[in-house]
Amino acid sequence: MFDKCFLLNKVVKILENNEFEVYTTYGCFDIAAKRENVLLIKVLVNADGLNKEQASSLQATSHFLSAYPFVIAMKNNREFLEDKIVYSRFDLPVVTPKLFEEMMTDDIKAIQSAKGRHTEEINCFALREKRKEIGYTLEQLGKIVGISKKALYEI
Repeated sequence: MFDKCFLLNKVVKILENNEFEVYTTYGCFDIAAKRENVLLIKVLVNADGLNKEQASSLQATSHFLSAYPFVIAMKNNREFLEDKIVYSRFDLPVVTPKLFEEMMTDDIKAIQSAKGRHTEEINCFALREKRKEIGYTLEQLGKIVGISKKALYEI
């Protein structure tokens, strides 16, 4: 099973392997890392262990340092986190170590999660072109995917 020290070391290795200068600390963030940009990272086994005060401090510090805040965690109180989803805790992005590593090395597409819903960015122009190419109206496509014509139009 993971403990915070193991997880912290794993994140430090990911950053070092991607040519970041890495500094570990204690407080509202555990890691400060710099390459082109500065990252301030809070490492937790359980993302729900981050309280509002810590999150607020991390957001404020990130703002004043022009840094990007991250929370890296393995689970929350209900389940293990999925590797392709960017979760949110007090408006901070929460990712797994695996997704964080992929973000450092690849141009990946992540799904965002917020209170019971998962969303993914859609290229509406490509969707429209493909729909027209196939020959579907908004109403026909809406029936196929199970949403209203209006909802599909709003996408």
